[in-house]
Amino acid sequence: MSAAGKFPGCVLLVRIDPARRMRRYYRIEISPSLIGGWLMVREWGRLGSRGRTRRRHFETRAEAEEAMVRLEREKRRRGYRATWEAGSREARSGKGGGIYLSDQISRGGDSGRS
Repeated sequence: MSAAGKFPGCVLLVRIDPARRMRRYYRIEISPSLIGGWLMVREWGRLGSRGRTRRRHFETRAEAEEAMVRLEREKRRRGYRATWEAGSREARSGKGGGIYLSDQISRGGDSGRS
C-alpha cells in the first residue's frame, strides 16, 4: 500500500466502445468524513450524464485506500482505463473526442445540450 501522503484521492476511469455505443465513466474518491473516519464515494454513469452515487464509510484511511484499489482493479479488468490512457492522441491532447469530461462529471453532468 502506498504512503498516505502520496496516494491519489480521486481516480477517474472511462470505458469507450464506439461499436457498442458505450461511453461510461467511473469515479472513485476518498476523503475525510465530517463525523470521523473516511468516505469512499463512487460515481458512475454515461459520459455527460449525472450518473449514480454511492458512499461507504471506513474507520481508517488505509481501509478506504484498500477498498479503492480493489474497486479500481475490478473496473480495469472490465475494460475501464484512466482518462490519460483512453482514446486517441487527439482526445488526450484536448483537440479531439472529449475524453476529459471530469469537469462535466463534477458539475453534475451538464453536457451543454438544451
